[in-house]
Amino acid sequence: MVPDDTDWDTLQALVAELELTLMGNNNTIFGYNDRVAEEKIKLGALAGLNTLTTPAVPSNEMWCITSITVFNGISVSSPLVLRAMLGTKAHYIFMKNSQPAGIPINVQTQLYMKEGDTIECDFFGTTYGDNLYLLIAGYSMIVP
Repeated sequence: MVPDDTDWDTLQALVAELELTLMGNNNTIFGYNDRVAEEKIKLGALAGLNTLTTPAVPSNEMWCITSITVFNGISVSSPLVLRAMLGTKAHYIFMKNSQPAGIPINVQTQLYMKEGDTIECDFFGTTYGDNLYLLIAGYSMIVP
């Protein structure tokens, strides 16, 4: 009751196909690949409206952003508008009328972003020389 070479080759091919079906590729859907930690800082900003934009998501990745922090280190910003640019659509995360100088706003989220998407923050009413900060953290996934 031992298979011959032909039958053994057939069994091995079936097992290999079954393993591929069960295991899939190396990328786990919505699985962790690497951390994402990006910052955009503008030191000595001009007076008026200033917009900070994070780097775009690369072509072979998807990002899950879990934390966004914004603040003006020098003076009061009023108002602040934080949004994700998902393709050509703006997804507004928060708007705040006034924020004291040097006090960070930290937003906990679960924002999924694909190739080309960015996060932007508008700082209205800044004064000349303000230091502006936009920081994001989360993790990336590989897109096969």
